[in-house]
Amino acid sequence: MKYCTECGAPNDDQSRYCDRCGKDLDEMQKKAEVLRMVPKRESDKYSGLAIAAFIVSLVGLIVFAIICGPISIIFSIVAIVEIRQKKRKGFGMAVAGLVIGVIDIISYFVLMDMFM
Repeated sequence: MKYCTECGAPNDDQSRYCDRCGKDLDEMQKKAEVLRMVPKRESDKYSGLAIAAFIVSLVGLIVFAIICGPISIIFSIVAIVEIRQKKRKGFGMAVAGLVIGVIDIISYFVLMDMFM
């Protein structure tokens, strides 16, 4: 059973044209196959460093703030440069990792000052 990519109507396997809208099923099938073969562009990918920076900064809020904070800041800066150069996604995560990383470090020193 073939389905029309235009209207979604089911058609017999031997049908050349859609029973409902009259579109050429073989032509639409070829276009659909071509679209599936097109590789993802580099700009459609998220920056792995931005994701890592965000996750590490969140871990720093819970434990190891003095270690995770600087690591997330470094990851974030490198991720922002990578995103700008390679036109990738994830700028918001990189900035969030940077901000939360700074909060990690500040919270560490505030807590150390309170308990010392």
